[in-house]
Amino acid sequence: MKILQKPQSSKLISVSLISALATGVKMITSFVMAKVIAIKLGPEGLGIIGQLNSFVLIIMTLSTGAITNGVVKYIAQYNDDIEKQNKVIHAAISITLLCTLFFSLVVGIGSSFWSSYIFNGNKEYLGVFLVFGLSLVFYSTFNLFVSILNGLQLYKKFNLLNILTSIVGLIFSVVLIFQFGLMGALYATVTYQSVVFVLLFFFARKSKRFKRNALFNFSDTGIYKGLLSFSMMTLVSTICVPYVQILIRKFIHETCGAVQMGYYEGITRISVLYLTMITTTLSVYYLPRLSELKNRGDIKKEVWYGYKIIIPALLAFCIVIYFSRYLVISLVFTNSFTEMAILFLPQLIGDVFKIASWLLAFMMLAKAMTKQFIVTEIFFSVSLYIFTILFVNWFGVIGAIYAYTLNYFLYLVTMLILFRKIVF
Repeated sequence: MKILQKPQSSKLISVSLISALATGVKMITSFVMAKVIAIKLGPEGLGIIGQLNSFVLIIMTLSTGAITNGVVKYIAQYNDDIEKQNKVIHAAISITLLCTLFFSLVVGIGSSFWSSYIFNGNKEYLGVFLVFGLSLVFYSTFNLFVSILNGLQLYKKFNLLNILTSIVGLIFSVVLIFQFGLMGALYATVTYQSVVFVLLFFFARKSKRFKRNALFNFSDTGIYKGLLSFSMMTLVSTICVPYVQILIRKFIHETCGAVQMGYYEGITRISVLYLTMITTTLSVYYLPRLSELKNRGDIKKEVWYGYKIIIPALLAFCIVIYFSRYLVISLVFTNSFTEMAILFLPQLIGDVFKIASWLLAFMMLAKAMTKQFIVTEIFFSVSLYIFTILFVNWFGVIGAIYAYTLNYFLYLVTMLILFRKIVF
């Protein structure tokens, strides 16, 4: 039995190491990117780029029909049936092409509207949206191919492609920022994936299990239904959050000014940077682990194990970050961001509530609790926006962070009530 287990253990270690490397590279490139933006563009530029990033994330999700998780699931499920895998790939390509064509037209034709809506009445960026509409096919094709690699369990290629994407995207973006300033940063945001698109041909040619005839292997309707059923939770989670962020930044810009919007985007980026390792662990280990457990007692042990390991480590990290917040600001950004130091305490408290709630919320994904997931996701996205409007009017930009903290505290209470039989 030990002999049989050794190859699997070796594979797990190998996958874990390269996944950690990919995550580390992504964190480093994100850090460098934030630093370059801070130096060259300041708080105002950071806020504007944050707005565009949220819009790009929404459109990227829509352009694939939000089926990437379903692609991973079904390709992995039909691991021993190449014919079925090819049918899944065909269905995924068909859905992606149709969605990409539609949203390319939506973004391109509506470029003037989107520029005005996203950037508070400013239409000078309509060219950015026009280019994004034209290059959207590269984004959607890239994301689909990555999900196919993941489903085929070609983890080394999957992570290597992500590493190369992070590095090439950083170099491309930095060059454009230094050459063209803010406009260069915006164009880089909507075109860098087109640059790394050429890497797909290399990986497709080298991947023996990626069949060229998949495009001509027509699927039955059952596969289409299966893929589309996976899109609901993905659509809600990946559209609600960035769209609410767009609305929040717009409100802060109108109420407090562009610089304060930049401070808000800055503290959000710092939060994302240091939480990346935890959220990656939850996705790679915790979610599959909860999915495979059936017994309530085993699930309870796993949940409490997560709390005992992750929360103390997170608290310790938050304490270190808080007492070194001025150093963190100077490292990640510049001294022009010093005023955002007052945002750290409520943000860090909110981050603890966020991860504590996610340890339970992942149960909804693991156990396919679709209705509960959609209802809570929409409700707390709306409540976050309402709290933000109230608190920003009362306290200024720090009110947005108060709203974030209160919202995740209430979300944690809701998760404790929803899963009370497991937790208690």
